[in-house]
Amino acid sequence: MNGLPEGGAAVVYDGLGWELLLDNPAWLSVILVLALAACGAAVACWLRERPALRRGGLLLLALRLIAIAALATLLVEPQRRSVTPRVEPSRVVLLSDHSASMRLPASDASGATRGDAAEEALRRVDRLLRPDHTPRAAAFAASLAYGDEPPGADATRLGAALEQVLADHSATPLAAVFVATDGGWNAGSDPREAAPAALARGVPVHTIGVGPRDEPPRTELRDLAAPSRAAVGDRFSVSVTVATNQRAAAEGNEIDVAISLAPLAVDDSTGPRVAEESVSLSPPSQGGLVSKKVELQGASPGRHVIVAELVDPSGADAAGQTMRAVVELIDQPTRVLLAASGPSRDYRFLRDQLFRDDQFEADVLLQSAAGAITQDANRVLDAFPTTADELDPYDAVVAIDVDWRRVDDGSLGALSQWVSRGGGGLVVVAGRVGLMPSLRSGLAAPLRTLVPVALRDDPLALNDAITPNRDPEPVALTRPGEQLGWLAGRGASSDSDSLWEEFPGFYASLPPAEPKPGATVLARLGEQDNAPPLLVEGFYGAGRVVYLGAPETWRLRTVDPAWFTELHTGLLRHISQGRLRGAAAAGVLLFDRQRYSLGEPLRLRFIDRTPGEAPPSLVARLSVDDSPPTETPLDPVADEPGAYAATLRPEKTGRYTAALRTPLGDVLSATAEVTLPSLESETTVQNAALLRELAESTGGVYIDLADVDAPQRLDRLAAATPSAAETSVELGPPDERFARRVAQWSLGVMAGALLIEWSLRRLWRLA
Repeated sequence: MNGLPEGGAAVVYDGLGWELLLDNPAWLSVILVLALAACGAAVACWLRERPALRRGGLLLLALRLIAIAALATLLVEPQRRSVTPRVEPSRVVLLSDHSASMRLPASDASGATRGDAAEEALRRVDRLLRPDHTPRAAAFAASLAYGDEPPGADATRLGAALEQVLADHSATPLAAVFVATDGGWNAGSDPREAAPAALARGVPVHTIGVGPRDEPPRTELRDLAAPSRAAVGDRFSVSVTVATNQRAAAEGNEIDVAISLAPLAVDDSTGPRVAEESVSLSPPSQGGLVSKKVELQGASPGRHVIVAELVDPSGADAAGQTMRAVVELIDQPTRVLLAASGPSRDYRFLRDQLFRDDQFEADVLLQSAAGAITQDANRVLDAFPTTADELDPYDAVVAIDVDWRRVDDGSLGALSQWVSRGGGGLVVVAGRVGLMPSLRSGLAAPLRTLVPVALRDDPLALNDAITPNRDPEPVALTRPGEQLGWLAGRGASSDSDSLWEEFPGFYASLPPAEPKPGATVLARLGEQDNAPPLLVEGFYGAGRVVYLGAPETWRLRTVDPAWFTELHTGLLRHISQGRLRGAAAAGVLLFDRQRYSLGEPLRLRFIDRTPGEAPPSLVARLSVDDSPPTETPLDPVADEPGAYAATLRPEKTGRYTAALRTPLGDVLSATAEVTLPSLESETTVQNAALLRELAESTGGVYIDLADVDAPQRLDRLAAATPSAAETSVELGPPDERFARRVAQWSLGVMAGALLIEWSLRRLWRLA
């Protein structure tokens, strides 16, 4: 019997033994046959005894049937459980867009950002939903997060966020989803693909649109790519990229950009211009990106600033009118130590390049060469330098598939000190000949600490890494990699977007590696998000360390013969930036990159080279453009003596300048540019058509926050959202006392019935 009695504790009765028998049909059949046989035997006995008993035969039959019923009760095992009603509350997901475009103004007349307007609207909805629903806040950009800031603001995956919300609440009563966004979907699945699933479940998606709906003509500087180092007197390439929308392109006007070069003082003040160029760019007919290169030349060493400025920037955002890049002009060659386990193609091409280029001086170390050999190099070494003084003349060390088992611990310790304290740059290239055997033997601790990836020594994975791929894997640059001019693959004399699109890829199977915390992945081998890292950069003290997963950069020459040279020239100048101020300087303050996309974390580092006890913490002053500076604490970095770091979250685009007074009283400064990610700046208006279609296809409502009656419509919509709460019951544990009493009574009844039956038969002389 099942029951939910009113006014008291709700209980339910069931039979454990009966449920087990139902799950085993064979045993149930046997038990039923035996029960019928027992009843038949009782009836047969009654028929046999009826002639001898005029009265009492039915009593004996009843006693036997009672005994059989009591035995059946024992087999059924009656149970009693308590029943607790459980109410599953109605859920409503409040989904907020946290992509970089939401940091743009909500309207031309408002100083609030789109994100501020969206959060205020969702807070209003949350208050009205509380009585009947349980709202759950979520945020999305490149991914979805509940209650936290989602990682990655460089893309808007609206469709993927909706699909994940529906999947995460598949087992809970979901009444509605409110989405506050500008509709700038630019990555992942189409948001409209999530509509059928929402409609089938009866979950309306209400869209709250933010941002202007009409886009004025807009032209802005998007990128300024320049080398971080160049030689005095040599011409170097500077690439400028301009973005236009469709309305600006329809006007058909040429875009003029003025580019200048000027010296930069220690306090970041700019001197008189020493070089000027201007370029005219024709925008695409439908709007988009257009790039062009110019060449500049400086006559004096030191830090210089390159400024690109739109001429008559009608329709340009204030932050998009001017861009800056810092280049260090040097009047001495960059000293490089090129080491390799054997004469691979990368080694030979790079050795010849460095030997021919007057901007470099290269010493070489070839581990496979024994005795006196002749190489196209400044000097040939027969062993790796063993002290920091021997390494001090070098600005960069390139280790191509080096067999690190043949480098002693003293040399590795000197290398670690040269990078961390001397600001040297190190490139570690993986390969099958040297690094694989070194991994099997175990890398020494200093080298494991230096490399910006965690290299695993899994034998099975290493065997796979030795076997080349039959088909090439394409190289995919990450967002930080695309912002490095020397890595972007524009070619020495090409105006194309990227030569990587023409490059088929590498054949190497990379060794198992994971980027360390704080490291920056610049490129991956493969187009998947989880593809293995090919190029990874990390800071170690004052220096930079780059890991390259395959020694196959010589293949770049098949696309453009100058590409190999451009890539390695840029890489060597990039990693040797820590040597710009000299090893004897009191300290170095720097950002890990010159360019960031809005939403990416800025990493500011200070390396203290002064002797004595290091302070527990330091404070830098950070300003954005002309805004008042704010104090930013720098904390010591673990396992890096003298290194301090801070991670900053930029809230707006612009030029970020950090200043720090060292323990000796010197004032250091560092600058970085923060720009809107390219995907997020392609469209700066609200995609009202998409938001309206998404709402209508799910039975929801679209509301534009710019409308006068938007607050009232939001209030009515929230108040009219029906509850989807569900009531269910939760069974408690079996009542053991009840089960024990039932068993006792069943045994008692069965035994009593049989005893009385046997006694009566003896009394009536039937036995």
